[in-house]
Amino acid sequence: MDIVSELSRILGEENVFSDPVECIANSRDMSVHVGIPDVVIYTQTTEQISAIMRLANQERIPVTVQGSGTSVTGASLPVKGGILLDVHRMNKILEINKDNFYARVEPGVICMDLNKELAKQNLMFPPNPGSEL
Repeated sequence: MDIVSELSRILGEENVFSDPVECIANSRDMSVHVGIPDVVIYTQTTEQISAIMRLANQERIPVTVQGSGTSVTGASLPVKGGILLDVHRMNKILEINKDNFYARVEPGVICMDLNKELAKQNLMFPPNPGSEL
């Protein structure tokens, strides 16, 4: 199976990159570590993520999820190539429930944006300093 073609079918060609330049450009975060993926993909829906995870599981391909790439530990970098699943475009705040002190957000929401919205209700989310951006 041509994994790049299958990923392109799920996400559209404009959201799938396997050229070395794009893969190397996504091989670093804020840490000293490097992890080069075989393919970089950009998702926008949970349905896309589900389809990708089914495919990766079926083909035994490792998947590493990355948001803004601001990890200071290397935790969002691939160890053995595979798919780098970038969720930074999934950045909507879906709900803020002031009474029960929770927020429902998409995985690409950054803490700074969440805190801007929470501040309007005199609330805050105390993030890990490495994830503010």
